[in-house]
Amino acid sequence: MALSFPIGLKDRPLQQWQGALVVDLAGAGGHVVLLGSPQSGKTTALKSLMVGAALTHTPAEVGFYAVDMAGSSLRPLAGLPHVGDVATRFDVDKIRRTIAEVAHQLATREHVFSDHRIETAEQMRALHRSGSLPELACADVFLVIDGWWTFREEFDDLAATVQDLVARGLGYGIHVVLTTSRWADFRLQMQSMLGTRIELRLNDPLDSTIDRKLIAAIRPGDQGRCVTQDRLAGQIALPEFGGDNGGPDATITAINDAWHGPGVPRVRMLPEMIALTQIRHEHPAARKIVIGIGETDLMPVSLDLFGSDPHLLVFGDTGSGKTALVRTIVDDLCPGYREGQVVFAIIDPKRQLLDAGPSKYLGGYAGTASAAQSLMESIAQELRRRTPPDDVTPQQLRDRSWWKGPEVVVVADDYDLVEGSGSPLRSLVPYLSQARDLGIHLVVLRRSGGASRASYEPVMQAVKEAGGAGLLLSGDRQEGQIWPKVWMDHRPPGRGDLLRSGSPAERIQVAYTPHPGIDDGAKAQEDIPVSAAHTNH
Repeated sequence: MALSFPIGLKDRPLQQWQGALVVDLAGAGGHVVLLGSPQSGKTTALKSLMVGAALTHTPAEVGFYAVDMAGSSLRPLAGLPHVGDVATRFDVDKIRRTIAEVAHQLATREHVFSDHRIETAEQMRALHRSGSLPELACADVFLVIDGWWTFREEFDDLAATVQDLVARGLGYGIHVVLTTSRWADFRLQMQSMLGTRIELRLNDPLDSTIDRKLIAAIRPGDQGRCVTQDRLAGQIALPEFGGDNGGPDATITAINDAWHGPGVPRVRMLPEMIALTQIRHEHPAARKIVIGIGETDLMPVSLDLFGSDPHLLVFGDTGSGKTALVRTIVDDLCPGYREGQVVFAIIDPKRQLLDAGPSKYLGGYAGTASAAQSLMESIAQELRRRTPPDDVTPQQLRDRSWWKGPEVVVVADDYDLVEGSGSPLRSLVPYLSQARDLGIHLVVLRRSGGASRASYEPVMQAVKEAGGAGLLLSGDRQEGQIWPKVWMDHRPPGRGDLLRSGSPAERIQVAYTPHPGIDDGAKAQEDIPVSAAHTNH
């Protein structure tokens, strides 16, 4: 199947010849860059490419996902059955999901190619045409970004994902189409992979990588005039039928009317709210502890508190979902353990967690600073008892058999009310790096105000150094980088960035657990020694 789209005319004046300007994106030229100064016609060229594809291919053959950083000119094209969605500059969540959706499609194709033993994109297209690949909604997927420089400046983390799509996508039928004003806007390793280049009028003809003389001949008013890669002058066509057939809207309507099959799948968005029970119902095999769903693939996101995520730091404004997260962690963790296998020690200055989880798992509750100090000292005493002796054997270390007792999960909600030199958690700092060996885990939640300064507080530092995960909910960006290259921002309740050592930040929606009502048994639990719940593993 040819993957060629008409986008205009090109001219050989010496031969007195004019013909169609066609881009062939089936091979090494599968990624496209349109270079041009402001008002040179870049966005129109993008629209012409998309409409040209829609006129010559079905939505089963080509699909587009677009990010419009230059305004909203691409938005009408969302009406085409070939277009999954168009995200504009200020629709940040849709931009993130659009990039994640295309990245997820690349991951899906890697599995499809392996399962069907497909070697080339051309082979994939043939199998898809025959109906042998129902896993793929369309054969070739195009990610379109109008305004690459702006996108890179505002979404540096997503730019890295796009560069990965450029590097790996072509072999799987994933294409990237970008516009910008200068070739230098692309990093060196990316430039060599952008195989199809079309240059419109440039601010400085010296920026041309094709033919500086031809570029210099384009006058400021000549919108759509361009130079093709084979050094010919060209003119981009308008994205419409022309004549008496109406403008762009009529063209989109006509294409829609001519197609009676399914369109390209829409971009799925993170929900503003999702219940833990719903996630568990839809994904019963998801491993514990489920804390929400991820933006990348809209699948459950789990916290491995007793494994690779020994601790968790959470920053967020009031109402951002911090306390709801605690309820979700408790509700998903407890059913997997018998009484005495895991206990919670809760510091709760605002008394918002009185009803969090069954009372039988509550090893200690502290609603005041003095009660918290006493509770943490009793836990520190227990951890000293669990510290391996000098004569411990390698087998005992592997089995963790030199002590018996429950996993201890310390939850400190509204930690900013008790942190500082008198922080009750200070006594636990020496043991945090041995979380798995000693069975101690911290979940610390504090408001976002002052988070940058608080990240250097000894307890926070110890949690990070011990490999703890982080979750940044809604907060003020002016707090700076709470985690390397990650800033907070104002977000809906429960929306945040999950950060793990060695992994990129992942946007998630925290699952919520409805209030079960205050448990009178939990009210009475204050300063119960953790050791009282000891039992064999």
